[in-house]
Amino acid sequence: MKTAFGFAALLAGASAFALDRPTRQVQIESKILELGPGVISADFGLNLGHVYANLPSDLAAGDRVSGSLAVFPKGKSDADRSANAAPMSALAVEICGSTFSVSKGLFVCPRVSPEGVDIKLLLATRPLGRLLAKPKVSVPPRGPSFLLPAEGIDLGRSRILGPFGGDFGATSVSIGGLPAPLVAESPRSCIFEIPAGPPGLTQIALSENGSTAAGVFRRIGLVLTPPTPIIHTGDTTSFSAEVTGLAGLERPLTLNLRNLSPDVAAMEGGDEQTLKIAPSDVTASGSFAITRKITGKHRGDYVVNVSVPWDAPAGGAR
Repeated sequence: MKTAFGFAALLAGASAFALDRPTRQVQIESKILELGPGVISADFGLNLGHVYANLPSDLAAGDRVSGSLAVFPKGKSDADRSANAAPMSALAVEICGSTFSVSKGLFVCPRVSPEGVDIKLLLATRPLGRLLAKPKVSVPPRGPSFLLPAEGIDLGRSRILGPFGGDFGATSVSIGGLPAPLVAESPRSCIFEIPAGPPGLTQIALSENGSTAAGVFRRIGLVLTPPTPIIHTGDTTSFSAEVTGLAGLERPLTLNLRNLSPDVAAMEGGDEQTLKIAPSDVTASGSFAITRKITGKHRGDYVVNVSVPWDAPAGGAR
C-alpha cells in the first residue's frame, strides 16, 4: 500500500466476512492516529478495509473545524479491492451530531466540545465503532498572517499556518496552478494534499475568505523500492528511496524515516531517523538516494514512513 508520505509492505488480504454479519465480526480495530503534518485520523479498521476521518491535530474547545473522509478497501488485486469497496460505500460517519456518507468525502464540525470530537462509524443506523478525538491541552496561537510551506512531497501532505475560519467552503489552495485537495482545517491551520506534477520549483497560492498569499514551493519527488515481505524471524530485506526535484537546493533539506512497526521489524540505523540533505549531497540531476536494511522480528505487516517535515515558510502574507 502506498501512502501519502511513504509506503507500507502489507501481507494481509480481505476477510471473508461481510458487513451484514454481527458487529463483533465486522469491527477489527479502531484507533486515533497522527498522520502527517497537523493531522489526526480516526482509523476504523474493518474486515473489508479502513475508513479514516481526518481532523486537524490542533483541536481546541469551541473551534469550528473541517475534515475529510477516506476509504481504503483491502485486497491483493484491483478486483479484490473493488469487491470490498462496494459494501463499504454504504457506510456513514456521524461527527459532532451530523451524519456524513463516506462517499461525501468532506465534513464540518460547527463546534468542538470540551470533551472533543465524537466520531461514530455507522452501517445504516447501527454503530460499528466509536472514537473520541480529544482537544490538545494547549494549541499554538492564531497567527496574524499566513505562513506557507517551502516544500513538500509529491502526492503527500503539507500545511499552511495562519488565521483560517475552520471551514473548507472559504478556502482554496493550488500548487503550480493545480487545485490541492483539502484534508483538514482549524482556525489556525489548513492541511492539504500536494497534487501530482513535475518535481522542482513551482508556485503555491492560497485564497482564504477573500485574503490571498503566494510563494515559491519545491515539489519533491519520492521514488520508493519496497522490500520483500517478512516471512520468518531473522529475515532481512531492504528498501531504497530516491528523492528528486532538488536541483538548485540552497539550504539543507530534512528527511525523516520512521519505522511504524517496530514490533514486527527493525530498521538499520534506528526506528526513527532524521537525515539532512545538504546542497552538496544532491547529484547533477537533482536527486539524492538512501538505502536501509530491514530485519524481521516475527512474521507480520510492517510500514516504513518517509517524509519531509514542515519547515521554514516560503513567504506570503495576508
